[in-house]
Amino acid sequence: MLAGICLQVVSLLVFAFFCAEYFLRVRRNSDRLNPATAALRASPKLHKFLWALLVSFLTLFVRCVYRIPELSGGWRNSVMQSERDFIVLDGVYVFSFICCHCLGESILTGSTQHGHPRRPRAHNLPPGFLHGGAVPRHIKRLRRLRQRSRVRR
Repeated sequence: MLAGICLQVVSLLVFAFFCAEYFLRVRRNSDRLNPATAALRASPKLHKFLWALLVSFLTLFVRCVYRIPELSGGWRNSVMQSERDFIVLDGVYVFSFICCHCLGESILTGSTQHGHPRRPRAHNLPPGFLHGGAVPRHIKRLRRLRQRSRVRR
């Protein structure tokens, strides 16, 4: 178990190194970048997403580093026995990681639901889907209007 956590910390450090190297290369060579992506690089959505990604990375990294001394002393370790430290350094960090990660994804994609930009409307559903076979009048009217507009085209 301890080896797995140490491997996770090492892989997170490698990830952080490559991200920092990429960031520095983009900073230094901004004149050589594709001009078509300039609007994306300047967009506030991307900047907010990158900040959310950074905070989620840091919370996950601190949690993994905390787990190393917690697990290294065995089950009777004083760090393992401290419930307050566990709640703060494990529960709160995992919760903040999840919040930042989900918030960053929704900022970048602009979706309110995971993977779905908006909820399906009732008039887009098959007949009787919501009401057990009975289709409300306003949905029937919308369907008739759509059919009429299709016929006119």
